[in-house]
Amino acid sequence: MADLTLTHTPADGTRLTGTAKNDGTATVLQRHGFTWSRGRQDWVMPHTRDARADERRIRQAADDLRNNGHRVTVTIDNYARRSYADAEAARDNAAARRAERYTRYADRAATERDTHYAQGQRMLDSIPMGQPILADHYSATREIRFRERMNRHFQKGYDASQRTQRWDRLAEAAGHYTAFRNAPRATLARIERLIADLLRIERQQKDTVHQAVSGHRTPEDLVEDLAASDWHHAEITEQLGYWQFVVTRAEAEGAKVYGPQDFRPGQFAKVAGRWAEVLKVNKKSLSVASCAARREVVTRDEPHMRPGRVPFHTVTGQATAAEVLAPDTEPAPEQAQESGGAPRDTADSDPGLPPEIAELHGRFADGYTDDAIRSVFGLLKEAGGPYLVCVWEYADAYGFGGNSQFYAEGGDGVLHTLSPDVYRWLDGQQTSPGPMTGWVGAPVGTADFPVSDDFHNYALLDGQ
Repeated sequence: MADLTLTHTPADGTRLTGTAKNDGTATVLQRHGFTWSRGRQDWVMPHTRDARADERRIRQAADDLRNNGHRVTVTIDNYARRSYADAEAARDNAAARRAERYTRYADRAATERDTHYAQGQRMLDSIPMGQPILADHYSATREIRFRERMNRHFQKGYDASQRTQRWDRLAEAAGHYTAFRNAPRATLARIERLIADLLRIERQQKDTVHQAVSGHRTPEDLVEDLAASDWHHAEITEQLGYWQFVVTRAEAEGAKVYGPQDFRPGQFAKVAGRWAEVLKVNKKSLSVASCAARREVVTRDEPHMRPGRVPFHTVTGQATAAEVLAPDTEPAPEQAQESGGAPRDTADSDPGLPPEIAELHGRFADGYTDDAIRSVFGLLKEAGGPYLVCVWEYADAYGFGGNSQFYAEGGDGVLHTLSPDVYRWLDGQQTSPGPMTGWVGAPVGTADFPVSDDFHNYALLDGQ
C-alpha cells in the first residue's frame, strides 16, 4: 500500500499527496468530500483554502485510509497562510480566466450553431417550394431520410444556440466579478458584517475566559478555543482593513459614500429607487419616512406613514426638500448619482413603462449586488411585474457572489426563463424591456436551493 501525506495549510487548503486518480483510494476519499484536482493532480477537499483545518474530517479520512491498508501522515499548519490581498487577487484572476474560458466556449458553440444552421438551410433551399414526399415513388425513403437529416441540423443548431447564450451569460458575469465585488455599496455592507463578526468573536473570547475562571472549562480547552478564536479574529481584522482600503480608494476615485455628515432631518435620501424624507440621522443609519404604497417621494405627512431605518450603504442619493418637492426640479446629478457610478440618464427610457420603474433603466450598468437585486426586483414586483429572482453561484458570510442568472419564479416555486430584454434594459443596452406579459418564458425547474434570503436571491452553494 502507498505512503500518503494528508496536509492542510490555509494557503493550499486540505490535500492528499502520494496517490493517483485511479489507484483505488477514490472510493474512500469521495466519502469524505475529496475531489480530484486536474490542475494539481492530487486529491483536494473543496473550499478549504483560506480557512482553518477541519480536523475532525481530516482525522476521519486518515483513519478510513489506514483501515484500508494505507500508511498516512497528517500535517496541519493553520498559520501558513497567504495575505487576504493575495487571496482576492487570486480570485480576481480566476474570474478573468473563467471569463476567457467561457468566451472561448461561447465562440465554439456559435461556430457550431452557424455551421448546422447553414447546412440545414442549404438542404431546405434544395427542396422546391411546396414539394411533398411522394409516398408511392421510389424516392420516398430517400426523401424522408434527407428531411430527417435536415431537421437534425436545425435541432443541433438550436441546441448550440442555447449553449452559446448560456456561455455568453456566464462570461459576462465572470467579467463583472471584480466590479461587483468591489462596488462601494457591496463593500460597505461587507464591512458592517465584518465589524459584527469581530464583536461576536470578542464576546465569545470573554465568555470562554469567564467559563474557564469559573471552572466550567479545562485549561486545555481554554487554550484550544482561544487559539481558534484568535486565528479568526486576526483573519477578519485583515479582511476589514483590506475592504476599508477599497472604500477609501473608491472615494479617492470619485465614488460617493454617504454618512451622517451628509444629511439633516427634513432632507431626502434616495433608497430603493425612491426619495424618502429623513426623520432622524443616526451614527450608522437614517430613520426615513416609509409607506407600503407606491410613491416616488415619501414624506412624513404621507398617510399611513411609518418610520423605517436604512443603513447608509443602501442610500444612493441625497437632495434637499426644495429639490425633491418643487415641480419640474430634479436633484443635482452629483447628488442623485449611485454610489460609485455615473449619473443615470433616463431620457432614453421607454415612455410606456410605469413611472415607478422607468428610472430603473440602466440600473445594472455598473454591475449589481444582492442588495441591488432586492431593491430593483422588489420595485418591479410592486409595479405589477412577475416575481424575479437571481440565482448566484454561492453565498458566504459576506453575502451572495460568483456567477449569477435571472429567472422568474411562479407562486408554485417553479422557475421560468426570463426574457433577455429585461437584463439588457436594466444594463442600459436597450430602452425597453418589452411588455411585462412577455417577460416569463418556459419552466426550467423548481426553486430548490440551499441558500435563500427569502427576497429575490438564491445561491447554488452554501459557502459558510
